[in-house]
Amino acid sequence: MAGIPTLVVIADGGTARFFTWPESGGYLAEHKHLRMDVSPAEGERDRTPRVQDSTGHHRHRIERRQSAHQAHEEKFLVEAADRIAALMAEFSATSLVLCAPPKALGSLRVALSKAGKDFKLTTLAKDLTKETPEQLDHRVRRLRALKPAGNWS
Repeated sequence: MAGIPTLVVIADGGTARFFTWPESGGYLAEHKHLRMDVSPAEGERDRTPRVQDSTGHHRHRIERRQSAHQAHEEKFLVEAADRIAALMAEFSATSLVLCAPPKALGSLRVALSKAGKDFKLTTLAKDLTKETPEQLDHRVRRLRALKPAGNWS
C-alpha cells in the first residue's frame, strides 16, 4: 500500500504543475496531463480606454484598477485553486505543498481558503516552475525536513 499521497503544486501566474509524493517515501511523480498553462488573452488589449471631453476636442484616459494582464493572471490562479481542491479530493490527499511567487501564493491561498477544504498546508514563496522534477524533489524534501531517498537514475 502506497499510503496517502501529498499533493505538490508548483505554480506562478501562468503555469501550474502538479505532482504527488507518496507518504511511504519514494520520489516526486509529475502528472504532466494535469499541467495548466495560461492561454493568451484573445481580444484583450493593454491600452486603456479613452473618453471624449464634453467641452472641446480633448480625450482622457480611464485608468483601470487592474491591468488586463493582472486580471488574466488572477483568473488563472482561481482556476488553478479549483483544480487543486478537486485533486485533493481525487487523490484523497491530506497534505499540500504549494510553491509559487509571493503574489501568486497569496492569491492561491485566498482562493483555497474559499474552497473550505481542511488539509495540512506547507508553502514556499519562490518561483520553481522551470525546475526539473529531480530539483523539485530535493527542494520538497528539504522543505518538509526529510532525508533524500537516494540517487535519481
